[in-house]
Amino acid sequence: NTLVLDEVDLAREIHTLIKEIKFITIQDFNKGYAVTNNVNIFSVLI
Repeated sequence: NTLVLDEVDLAREIHTLIKEIKFITIQDFNKGYAVTNNVNIFSVLI
């Protein structure tokens, strides 16, 4: 039974880690997207 519990804990930790990584990736993507938009606006101004 303890083995099963350990596996459940591990699965939860991995799930949490994946959610954190996804969140960070989405934030980075949004930053990158904002930078690209700024560059495009800048190009139009020139």
